[in-house]
Amino acid sequence: MSEDTKTFTQADFDALKAEHSKALKELEERLKGETARKVDAAIKKTQAEAEEAAKNANLSELEKAQKAAENYRIKYEAEAEKTALTAQKEETRKLMSELGVDEKCLDFVFIPKDIEGTKARVQAFKGYVDDVKKTTFENNVQSKTPKAGNPPAEQDVFELGFDS
Repeated sequence: MSEDTKTFTQADFDALKAEHSKALKELEERLKGETARKVDAAIKKTQAEAEEAAKNANLSELEKAQKAAENYRIKYEAEAEKTALTAQKEETRKLMSELGVDEKCLDFVFIPKDIEGTKARVQAFKGYVDDVKKTTFENNVQSKTPKAGNPPAEQDVFELGFDS
């Protein structure tokens, strides 16, 4: 045998087998728990559907129609709300682009169902960004003037240096 070959004893195999069987048992228990939770959830859902069907079976045709109309109304209102929010977001994006505010900041200024409040926030955000830009520019850009006097034609102004 070469020096690189490792030999295993029966004790090594037994230890490895015990380690893997323990891991397999843990996985099996976790799988059983997940399966049990999914089965319980499915049973509860089926029971609720059966109870709803039993209630609907006892309703008259008029009551069934009223219930269906109510369900459609609820779905319609939810869709109308989504559409309104989408339109409001688009209007906010348009305003932001007109003012030069990055669209990535939409979440910071958007107020659902309140276009006037959103517009006020966009204006305030724009003012804040402008103030930050102005302050940063004023603090970081400090120009220095060249030294006084006319340098000889063969010398470069930048070689002479700047006044601080």
